Amino acid sequence: MTKRPDHRHLDHQFARLAAAQEGVASLHQARRLGFSKAAIEHRRTSERWPLALPGVVRLPGAPATPQSEEIAGILLLGDRAVVGHLSAAHALGLDDFGNLAFTRPHFIALRGHHFTDRLTVHSTRRLPSTDIVTVRRNLPPAVRRDPALRRAGLLTTFRATSASRTIIDLAATAEPALTARLIDSAIRQGLTAPTYMVRRLADLRGRGRSGTRLLDELLLDSGGHTWLERRFLRLVRDAGFPRPTPQVIMRRDTKFVARVDFVFGAYPVVVEVSGRLGHTSEPDRRRDARRRNELQALGFRVIEFTTADIVASPGYVTAELTRHIADRRF
Repeated sequence: MTKRPDHRHLDHQFARLAAAQEGVASLHQARRLGFSKAAIEHRRTSERWPLALPGVVRLPGAPATPQSEEIAGILLLGDRAVVGHLSAAHALGLDDFGNLAFTRPHFIALRGHHFTDRLTVHSTRRLPSTDIVTVRRNLPPAVRRDPALRRAGLLTTFRATSASRTIIDLAATAEPALTARLIDSAIRQGLTAPTYMVRRLADLRGRGRSGTRLLDELLLDSGGHTWLERRFLRLVRDAGFPRPTPQVIMRRDTKFVARVDFVFGAYPVVVEVSGRLGHTSEPDRRRDARRRNELQALGFRVIEFTTADIVASPGYVTAELTRHIADRRF
């Protein structure tokens, strides 16, 4: 005799699954938990399981948030699309998108696919694997290890466009200042590098792709970790100085000395433009002095510029660079 499933137990498991997925779960996941087709149909027709998207349930009382809409879209689209554009920037943690309030998730799919108009799906001719990354969802270890949720196919990871591809796609519509911050954020977090972005832009450049000229310009001054460092790089470029290497780790033998903002290695000169300037406490001043002494012992001249120097007195900055670099007087 076939044992009948305990639907109250299955309902509890389905609710736990949905709770781990921002309030949504798919009918396919319900089948994997052990629900029969008849049991699923009964819950659908009785409105116990209202649909957020075709084949995806949002449990009553669960709010429709950008995150839940995104997961619902991932459950619906599967391998046919990846998270992209604004949603990818948010998922990757790029600056200005950590608390972004957008109403609909964004996906990217190859041309020729057709999806519900309740999702924002951007079409593309090319989506190579090099432009796709796996994003790990922030879930408690106990939830990840739960046997029932694993059997149901709990969404623990999802695919999104890489930081480089996301920025290239967004450059068509984003403001230049925002695009610059996205580039700097991705570089600072180690999600891309200027040289790699230049290569991807060259590969993806083609007729009809907007934003490539903007990226060409912005990538000239990329590599710093802050807007101030980008501003300094542009000042250096406009003044005709050689481009310095940003964010260099300095060592003496094998001992770490410091991470410095810029190095004009051929001269050699270190330039600092960060918030380390202006320390007033005795421990801070002692630390700064020892750091400077270590850099000088390595043979570097250390120049420091404040935000006011770079923004309000660029002439002073270029004069100092000329004195220390162009004339090569030490």
